[in-house]
Amino acid sequence: MMLPFEDGWQHHWRLSSAAFFSEPWRLISAHFTHLNYMHAFTNCIGMVCIFVVSHKQVSLKSWSVISVYLIALIDCSLYLRSDNWFYSGSSSLVIGWCSFGILVVSQYSRLIQVVTLICLGVALLFTKTPDYLIQYSGATTQHWVAFTGGILGAIVLLAIRHWNAKHVKIA
Repeated sequence: MMLPFEDGWQHHWRLSSAAFFSEPWRLISAHFTHLNYMHAFTNCIGMVCIFVVSHKQVSLKSWSVISVYLIALIDCSLYLRSDNWFYSGSSSLVIGWCSFGILVVSQYSRLIQVVTLICLGVALLFTKTPDYLIQYSGATTQHWVAFTGGILGAIVLLAIRHWNAKHVKIA
């Protein structure tokens, strides 16, 4: 029996440049395949923290839409790479959810939101990608793609909320 983090198992589920169109399930499964237990654990902790803070202000529909949008954005940006690569894990998705959640949760002042976003960006600048991932992984680039994608998704949602609030007719 193969463990979920062994190379043979990973080979069938993670997304790679060689299997981008030939095995389309990998466009989704790669975001839930991890390199090891610590990788999976830290991504799960990040997801739980995001949902605990934002579950009352962000609907399940909004989370679903932003998730599909971020997965599509990450996959498209991977497709545009010209080198050989592989992608495994949901850390990019978690980072996109963070930048999205920071902006749409209105219980915090704009100053706290901006400072938190800057701190997340600085953390991304100084995050060390393990040496074995640097050559073939899209981790660092995909984290930035998801970070900016989450910000853009939040701006769109906030604009929709603002427009709806402005155009609601009082009966």
